[in-house]
Amino acid sequence: KYQISNDGRKRFGYWTLDIGHWIFPRGFTLIELLTSISLFAVIGIIFVSMLTFTLRGGKKTDAMENIRQNGDVVLSTIVKNVRYAKSIDTPACAPSATSSELKITPLVGNQMTYSCTAVPNSIAVNGVSLVDTNTIIVQNCSFTCRQPAGSGVPAVTMQFTLSTKYTTGLFENKV
Repeated sequence: KYQISNDGRKRFGYWTLDIGHWIFPRGFTLIELLTSISLFAVIGIIFVSMLTFTLRGGKKTDAMENIRQNGDVVLSTIVKNVRYAKSIDTPACAPSATSSELKITPLVGNQMTYSCTAVPNSIAVNGVSLVDTNTIIVQNCSFTCRQPAGSGVPAVTMQFTLSTKYTTGLFENKV
């Protein structure tokens, strides 16, 4: 409804707002309301997706750090004990042998057995796991002992792969 009043101002319905010489109707149309709601919805979706992406990246970083720490513990423990061992008992090192078990005799103490166990997918020393079996899975684990001809010092190589034990199915938990 449009009308011109006796003072010369344009009126839209019964609601007018007079700012200077411009006249604005009060309230918003349905199109304006829907446009602003959809704009806020798009901005909200973008914000939530950025927040979710950031949190998932943080979880993946935490999982990778956990794997790295477990791997460092395994390596440092085995390297220290093998380096200062009195003898390597199993596998026989002449000339080369690969096994899922490594037995050493330390300078002081009893024989130590490092083993790659299938259940619960772990690396253990004398039956005690060196990795956190609640979150880590050990795969492709083996010990190789080589002793080159004419050399009195055997070389022990350990190969293993660590991965996370993820149950949620989210990709960021798989490392």
